[in-house]
Amino acid sequence: MKKPIVNVLISTYNGEKYLSILLDSLLKQSDVEIYIIIRDDGSKDATVNIIKKYIINNKNITLVQGKNLGYARSFWELIKLAPSSDYYAFC
Repeated sequence: MKKPIVNVLISTYNGEKYLSILLDSLLKQSDVEIYIIIRDDGSKDATVNIIKKYIINNKNITLVQGKNLGYARSFWELIKLAPSSDYYAFC
């Protein structure tokens, strides 16, 4: 049976404290084919560096960097970028 495809949309802003925990949890999912699309909303901490380290070993993670739009507009940008899938999840 084919696993359902899930696009996980994440908007980050200075999220270094919990980002690794979140990504580790998402990457452990086994009953779905997961793709993670992250839009950084202009973080000034190590958030982008953490994401780039995860991308090295996880080709299912995509990073989009942008200026600070606020979370609502940042998620709207993610929705426009997300490819077709069976399900969408927002983090």
